[in-house]
Amino acid sequence: MKGIVYLVGAGPGDAGLLTIRGAELLGRADVVVYDALVNADLLRLAPRGAEIIYGGKRAREHAIPQENLNALLVAKAREGKIVVRLKGGDPYVFGRGGEEAEVKVVVTGGADGIAHTWQGDSGALIAASEKHSGSISSLAISPENSLVASCSGDEVLLWSTQTGKLLSRRRADFGHLTEIQISGSGRNLLTHEQTRHNDCTLRLWHVDSSGQATNPFLSLRAVTLAQFSPDERWIATADQNGLVQTLETAFGSKMFPPITPGSPRSSARGSP
Repeated sequence: MKGIVYLVGAGPGDAGLLTIRGAELLGRADVVVYDALVNADLLRLAPRGAEIIYGGKRAREHAIPQENLNALLVAKAREGKIVVRLKGGDPYVFGRGGEEAEVKVVVTGGADGIAHTWQGDSGALIAASEKHSGSISSLAISPENSLVASCSGDEVLLWSTQTGKLLSRRRADFGHLTEIQISGSGRNLLTHEQTRHNDCTLRLWHVDSSGQATNPFLSLRAVTLAQFSPDERWIATADQNGLVQTLETAFGSKMFPPITPGSPRSSARGSP
């Protein structure tokens, strides 16, 4: 069976304003991926056994990063499922519907330790990576679709989207890698690592022009969230106690004093 993804606009908010066609598609859906502005009553139109996934965005809080969300839609359709992407209002007006409808490259990977890149529009296979040492725990693709970063166990691989050629293979020394992020330029990586003591450690890696990753030069323990700034000059992090820090990407030094929950923001630059 061939899967398909439908982009469905949920209308201005009232569940009664959903189109007949939208209600019909929801009634046949195997998977529903819905946004923050969608009226929750509409989810009742989906079959009882449908998989319901929240993919909404509130300010800077994204339930699923956009590139991962695009990959999810394609992966579910590749499983032969009817996927409804339910978005508030019109999906093509401020809704990134065009971006989701024109996914150029999708990267997938799993238990066999091999990742693949696919054409988003045709589903044609582009390339396959070298085999990882174990099942793949996380994947990231650079915005210009030229570089893929993947991790498995204590291993980080960087490889070409178009050819599958291995550019760099590095190892994390202290634990199991659970997540990898690649910056907008493809020149910086963040990895999240679960240590033997069940701590979550964040590491920052630089990537040179040939795709080689340097040794990680920044390590932070107990970090649960991290995000590059748009210009990649700094990284914002939050730890398991809610402590927020801002670090310079180039050197790993602190840019601002840490912010603790309930404390006023400081605009003064702190000492590295």
